[in-house]
Amino acid sequence: MTLFYLEVDLHLPEAHSLKEKRMPLESLKAGLKKHFNISLLEIGDRNKWQRATLALTGLAGTDAQADQMMDKLISYIDRTWVGEALVQDRLYLL
Repeated sequence: MTLFYLEVDLHLPEAHSLKEKRMPLESLKAGLKKHFNISLLEIGDRNKWQRATLALTGLAGTDAQADQMMDKLISYIDRTWVGEALVQDRLYLL
């Protein structure tokens, strides 16, 4: 079994308040939870209007499957997030 960890920095330049950031961020988090068997948490930039950092973790049978799952997560975020997304960390833990 392989535990994977993915940290993604999200940027939303159109947001001018925490309220404007919350709706697209909650939508992204709900979609990730619905489509993938992962755990996620907003870990940084909670009080900044235009930024958010998400940590996503999950289990896979092998390192290759973990890598494939992280690729799918990144692809999903790129397709659905309305702003810019940048992967900060991508780790495998045994």
